[in-house]
Amino acid sequence: QSNVAIQSVSLPAIEMTDKPRFVWRGMHLDVSRHFFPVDDIKRYLDLLAAFKFNVFHWHLTDDQGWRLEIEQYPELTRVGSAPNVSEPGRSGFYTKSQIREVIEYAAQRHIEVIPEIDLPGHTQAVLAAYPKLSCTGGPFEVSPKSGIHKDVLCVGNEDTFKLVFAVLDEIAELFVSGYIHLGGDECPTDRWKECKKCQKRWADEKLKDENDLQGYFTRRVVEHLKKINRVGVFWDEVLERGLPAGHVLMSWRGMEHGIQAAKLGHKVVMSPHTHCYFDFKQTNDPDEHGATWADPITLEEVYAFDPIPSELDAKSAHHVLGGQANVWTERMPDMKTVEMMVLPRMCGLSEAIWSDAKHRNWDDFRKRLAAIAPWLTKNYNVHKSIRFD
Repeated sequence: QSNVAIQSVSLPAIEMTDKPRFVWRGMHLDVSRHFFPVDDIKRYLDLLAAFKFNVFHWHLTDDQGWRLEIEQYPELTRVGSAPNVSEPGRSGFYTKSQIREVIEYAAQRHIEVIPEIDLPGHTQAVLAAYPKLSCTGGPFEVSPKSGIHKDVLCVGNEDTFKLVFAVLDEIAELFVSGYIHLGGDECPTDRWKECKKCQKRWADEKLKDENDLQGYFTRRVVEHLKKINRVGVFWDEVLERGLPAGHVLMSWRGMEHGIQAAKLGHKVVMSPHTHCYFDFKQTNDPDEHGATWADPITLEEVYAFDPIPSELDAKSAHHVLGGQANVWTERMPDMKTVEMMVLPRMCGLSEAIWSDAKHRNWDDFRKRLAAIAPWLTKNYNVHKSIRFD
């Protein structure tokens, strides 16, 4: 207990009115490329709460690891959570008890946890566990490297849908959120073109081409989502292959797909790689840590982000739920590195998706960020761009 006694405190009488511009103010974390223990997830949620984010998009599966316990398909975690690599942070999964612990911790901080199960591509971890769900039969391994893999779930195999529906059922029992993110990005059709089962499905369903096989997959999954009272969220490739009405598009390849979806009446979350990919470098320094497949994203560029572009009229803009930053962890082996990649950029994003553009001022923001910089740098691993020398 403190021995300091406060005699009196005087505060000015003020009335403050404040509300967020958007209902979806999200931060994503990829726990497939590197696994983060529950304590790290809680630390991340504390950061989100500090800056008024209300959505935690939890990327739980990918080619490099399946991180969610599914009782009906135990091989998903027994095999799929353990790539054959010696690097620390590459193996592990969350039990259902741990998932509930995280959901409760987030709820106490007014954060909604939205799980992502990436399908039908980005499924090397699934195929390593259940190779018969592929078009070729395998064998496969949990991928040690990033990239786009030609082997994906076989859409012509009914057992594929049995697994997917079982996973969705267990997720619906576990997660409180009305949303389930189902990926849908970067799904090659090479194997489908060569697969007899997929070709039969193509013919039986009178589909237009191999791309429509993914549309068929999405429609089947969405039908099941209705049964469990959930809404799907999909990466923007799904718009080209058939996004069902009533579900959400997450626009990551720029904002063009989000603009198109909003004009068509779909709900949209803007998460363009041009402003919201926090795995990208933060400066042009050649020694800077981060992904290099696109230009660096500075704090000022993040602050300038507006989820509603000028191409949208008021009616279409109404369909934009908000914005989100994505944190892909191929180059982030621990939470210390994650902190360095998101801070201070998430501070800029927080204000960009809370306030109208007319109420934002870069110079004023810099002053306010400088005021909290001592607290941030004392408690977190913050990137050097927080200094305004």
